[in-house]
Amino acid sequence: MIAERLKQAIADHQSGRSAEAQEGYEFILDAEPNHPDANNLLGLLYYQRGRYEQSLVYAKIALSLRCDAPEYLNNLGLSLKALERLDEAAAAFKRAIDLHPDFPDAHHNWGLLELDRRRYEDALRHFTLCYEHAPQHAHVRNGMALALMRLDRVEDAIPMLDEQLAMWPQDMDTLNNLCVARGMQVDYAAAREVAEEALGRVAIRLNRAHLMLLEGDLEQGFAEHEVRLRRHDYRQKFSVPRWKGEFLPEGGIQLWAEQGFGDAIQFIRYAPMVKERVGQVFLRCGAPLRRLLATVPGIDQVIMPRSSFRSDVHAPLMSMPFIFGTDGDTIPATMPYIAVPPPMDLGVPTSKRKVGLVWAGNPKHARDCNRSRSLTEFAPLASVDNVAFFSLQLGEAATQRRPEGLAMRDIAPRLEDFLDTASALAALDLLITVDTSIVHLAGALGLPAWLIIDNVPDWRWQLNREDSPWYPSVRLFRSDGDYGALFQRIATALEEFATA
Repeated sequence: MIAERLKQAIADHQSGRSAEAQEGYEFILDAEPNHPDANNLLGLLYYQRGRYEQSLVYAKIALSLRCDAPEYLNNLGLSLKALERLDEAAAAFKRAIDLHPDFPDAHHNWGLLELDRRRYEDALRHFTLCYEHAPQHAHVRNGMALALMRLDRVEDAIPMLDEQLAMWPQDMDTLNNLCVARGMQVDYAAAREVAEEALGRVAIRLNRAHLMLLEGDLEQGFAEHEVRLRRHDYRQKFSVPRWKGEFLPEGGIQLWAEQGFGDAIQFIRYAPMVKERVGQVFLRCGAPLRRLLATVPGIDQVIMPRSSFRSDVHAPLMSMPFIFGTDGDTIPATMPYIAVPPPMDLGVPTSKRKVGLVWAGNPKHARDCNRSRSLTEFAPLASVDNVAFFSLQLGEAATQRRPEGLAMRDIAPRLEDFLDTASALAALDLLITVDTSIVHLAGALGLPAWLIIDNVPDWRWQLNREDSPWYPSVRLFRSDGDYGALFQRIATALEEFATA
């Protein structure tokens, strides 16, 4: 009877009848609590339903009953990965592969884990092994392509995506990745063509929106960008409706910051426009932004991210361009839109031009290897006279070795939040930075900044221009892949700046 009930539960599980499958597994465990397969499969079912703590419990029970089952170890790894216990998950996948070296699912899942850890060479190695052992694996080509794209081997990634689409023409994840890959090749027409093939998928539509914005089609791009709010990982729980721009002179609105700090700084410029329509404007944002954004005109109060707060409507900051119908001619670009604070005392009286440097952004960003640079690449700037350099670099990148002759005073330890950073920028004559939040801050303050951007830029920097409609004080230095030549060009521009 137990064998028949297990067979039926597995059939229900495979057919997507999860409630019936759970009932079957639990029936078996009521009769035989130490049934290893029922524990393992119930754990897998909980994992697939997003109940990761429960899945981990049953995976551990299953392994305690049969410690040499690679499938159980693989499922344990999935649960641990979902709980962000990545080192333990990697150990579980390794044990599974030690027991079964040609176990394709374990190689694939370990590859996905290494993508999360940004160990792209390791990820590619595991995806390749999966591909060798199971060339018909439904997802391995996508994994290989992602790893190759992260390694800037887009030319190798595209054949894998083409091969996947030949086997599964309606695979939306593959279409999404192909859209991104074509964009990385700077073939935006081809990227948009791919996006048009699969508009029903949120990720594809979001890529399409980014392509529109990149090409300067702001009004349609921001309209399409609203599709992001339909993503499962993006949904916010509010008991009040989302604001659509209506006048509420006696009401209150809760604006909330989304995505990165730079995005919040970029779109807080709309706060005075919101204030013209709504009686009270409250802002929910992360701690590093609170003191800074509390100074923005139109903001009545900054509130904590998880605080209980009463408002009549809510709206994400990045929806403001859509709500106000922003196009290329109507970007709110009155500068500064964040008040410049008193300048920080840099502690070094000098008549030289004071130039701040930031060479690395958030290491968790998917394309950090393209956006961040090594400090050694800034070496040509050391030859410029009449310049005093100051480091505003935060994080591990701040410990990078200084190039010979490039003396810098480190003021980053004094930067507790973005208001402190604004004070430091106010004391400088120029900021030279990679694409990270500090350039948004400098632009919002109306202070001079030079931005180093990859040849595949973020959508907000658009294409083929050296200025930004969002930040008149920011100058763009675009790479064509030859960063040596780019930094020489920056050094020449800095010489002109220093003697002006």
